[in-house]
Amino acid sequence: EDAPAKGAAQDILAFMHYRYEIEEDCLMVSSQRSVTTLSSDADRCCQQLYIYELQVAQNEATRRKGLGKHMLLLAEMIAKKSGMSGVMLTCQRANAAAQAFYTSCKYAVDNISPGKCDPSAEADEYDYEIFSKVWDPEARSVLDKRAEVAMKANMEGGGAKMKAEFGNREGHMDTSRNKLLP
Repeated sequence: EDAPAKGAAQDILAFMHYRYEIEEDCLMVSSQRSVTTLSSDADRCCQQLYIYELQVAQNEATRRKGLGKHMLLLAEMIAKKSGMSGVMLTCQRANAAAQAFYTSCKYAVDNISPGKCDPSAEADEYDYEIFSKVWDPEARSVLDKRAEVAMKANMEGGGAKMKAEFGNREGHMDTSRNKLLP
């Protein structure tokens, strides 16, 4: 095929929106800023690159060619180079194909996902799951402890305590309490 003329419009084949976040302290840095230092090792262990959106064009030129996997690998490389402890993302429960894709890329439903830590939830109360790939064992421990706290709060308060503490995510992270790093 001939290359498009210089300046001609081209289709976007893939798109990813991510942010650096700290799950425990809700501290984050947007993807447009660089991380230089953090206040303590405890802060570092909670850092995650959070993928808010990953889209791949659904056409013959892109379908099943490894572009989605390539985008995930880029996110993981960026996370590792930035000192993050893992990658997290949100996936709609209704999107079985995406869930199977993330699982095939060695992501798993995280213990902090509402489907795991809110046993009192109605079947349709949460329409998403949180997937993660965490390579830092200390960070995994911190996230699992957070899931235990959320589970306990949910068992005591029927989910209301967790929503008050962590926010109603409705398919994405609630970033209203986040602070930018200097």
